[in-house]
Amino acid sequence: MLAISCVAALLLSQQAGPPDMGGREKIEKMQAFAKLVGEWEGTAWMEIGGRRSETKSYEKVEFKAGGTVLAVTGIHSIQIPGRDAPMVVHDAFGVITWRDGKYMMHSDLATGASGDFEIKLTDAGIKWEVPVPSIGNIRYESTITPDTWIERGYNIGDGDKQVSEMTLKRKS
Repeated sequence: MLAISCVAALLLSQQAGPPDMGGREKIEKMQAFAKLVGEWEGTAWMEIGGRRSETKSYEKVEFKAGGTVLAVTGIHSIQIPGRDAPMVVHDAFGVITWRDGKYMMHSDLATGASGDFEIKLTDAGIKWEVPVPSIGNIRYESTITPDTWIERGYNIGDGDKQVSEMTLKRKS
C-alpha cells in the first residue's frame, strides 16, 4: 500500500510540475521579439560632432533562461590601414525582458556605460530612447523583416536629426 501511495504521489507531482513564478507569461510576451533571434551582419554609421564614422557590424540575438529574456550582443569594428585585425569601436551587451507590465532593456557597453530603457513595440519593429548627457535623448527605431534589420538613431533635442543607422542582413 505504501508503494502505491508513493507512486501516486510521484505521478501527481509530475503532472503539476514546478510552480509557475511568472515564466509562462514572460515567455509568451517575449515571443514578440522572436523575429530578431539569429546572427546578423552588415554596416553602420554614426555621426559625432559633425563627423561620420562607418563600421562593420555584427549582432547576435538569442533567447536565454528558458525564453524569458532576450540576449543581444553587438560588435561594431573598423579596419585601420596597416593593422591586421579590425579595431572594435562599439562592444555592447543587452538583455530585454518583460517586467512590471512593460518591455525593458538593460544594456552594458565596453566603455563602462550602462542603462535601463523601456522598449516599445511598433508595427515595423521596436523603438526606445537613450539619454546622452552631452547631446540629449537619442530615439532609436528599428524596422525588422525576416531578413533585414534597419536601426536608425535620431537626436530628439536637435529637431529629430538622424545621427546613426545600422543595416544588417540575417546570417542565420
